[in-house]
Amino acid sequence: MMAIVRHSNEHWRNSDLGILYLFLLIPAVIGQLVLTRWLKERTVFTERDWLFVIGHPREKVFSLHNLIVVVFTTSFSGAIKEQSYRSKTFLGP
Repeated sequence: MMAIVRHSNEHWRNSDLGILYLFLLIPAVIGQLVLTRWLKERTVFTERDWLFVIGHPREKVFSLHNLIVVVFTTSFSGAIKEQSYRSKTFLGP
């Protein structure tokens, strides 16, 4: 006789939703903080906030070196992706 068994991973599905809601809550809290500061006519995003969120000062994040690295990595990864797409279409299944 076969018994109806509840899926054992159902608990994990519910906990994944909790994590998803937590990640959706983070931008809402940051937005509320920015809006509150804006309405009080204070500096919206201070240097201290920048260090807390990114971990580096603003000048270091927007440096010429980081700009070159970002442009190079995005163009290089785009070229790799394009090459991968071409090889799949020309070689067949």
